[in-house]
Amino acid sequence: ASLPPYMVPLSGVYRESQLTDQAQQNLIDSGWPQQMAIDLHQMLKFYFKDPGDEGGNCAQDLLILGFSEYMNKFNERIYRDLLLQTTILDGTISEKDFETLYRESISNLLTDYEV
Repeated sequence: ASLPPYMVPLSGVYRESQLTDQAQQNLIDSGWPQQMAIDLHQMLKFYFKDPGDEGGNCAQDLLILGFSEYMNKFNERIYRDLLLQTTILDGTISEKDFETLYRESISNLLTDYEV
């Protein structure tokens, strides 16, 4: 795909201010097909729906490009490689060993994010 992320349907960073009719018209004026702008507008209404009104999308982060890759690496490095280690869970790790393991886990995570 050669389109920048903000031009790909249903991707990008969204704000509640984009729920206005003017925001929808701005998309159309910038070259979006009318139906695509309407669909996005309807999706954002659900996306930002007040949880008190039986709404809100608990999976909204899945709409952000790269979110699953980000969270997979976080789970791998922070949970699996650090917090769920037996010596951490049973409290037998020394402070020095914890510091070493912590630094290694964070370093690995940052390296993963740069790739």
